[in-house]
Amino acid sequence: MKSFSFMQSAVLLLFLVLIFSAIASACPVCYGETESKMADGVNAAIMVLLGITGGVLTLFTSLFLRFRKRIKMTLSGSVDYPSSN
Repeated sequence: MKSFSFMQSAVLLLFLVLIFSAIASACPVCYGETESKMADGVNAAIMVLLGITGGVLTLFTSLFLRFRKRIKMTLSGSVDYPSSN
């Protein structure tokens, strides 16, 4: 089987881009139509992703603040360790 040369691959790629360019056209959000249902869906998806990211970062920060508090308690000597008898 003969392999394609670079020029043949480039021509084939250009041909496919020209044929399928109508399918790959931008959505109404990209054109600036802000009153469409697709724009509302994109905005809702952004808010959900921001909420999830913010929640995870908040929990991660609280975990390290709790570690810091426990380390300070341990180093200050205010923690009673059980005897190992």
